[in-house]
Amino acid sequence: MCNFPPLVNNKLSQIKCFWCPAIQSCSSKKDFLQEAWQRNDCDRQEISDLNQCPTETDINQGTTEGAEAEAETKVDSTLSWTTYYWWYVIFSFAFVTVSALLASCAFCCMAKYWRYFGIGATESPCPTQRHHRKIQLSPKIS
Repeated sequence: MCNFPPLVNNKLSQIKCFWCPAIQSCSSKKDFLQEAWQRNDCDRQEISDLNQCPTETDINQGTTEGAEAEAETKVDSTLSWTTYYWWYVIFSFAFVTVSALLASCAFCCMAKYWRYFGIGATESPCPTQRHHRKIQLSPKIS
């Protein structure tokens, strides 16, 4: 367990924090870094021995640009997956709504056709026409 008093305030210094070299961060494994911790296999390389903990200087200067870019890319891919998930939810809802509307319109058109030719029920299934004045239509005879 690595404890970094200069990096955290006194209230947080009592939280168990494990250092992961891959993401160059300390995590309790139940915080906002939990996904990054699992994605980078930090359980295999976590440091829990105080003698192996990096110093504050190591934390600030020890990160290479490549490691930062790699960690940033992995976080960005998670964000984009979340974004794609919500787009999927939105478009699925829209598809179901539009499909239901089209089916309802088709049903109303069929009912009008059936009523016109005297087929089926005389009551209109269309919600907009139930309370309107009924017009008697007769088939056209040539």
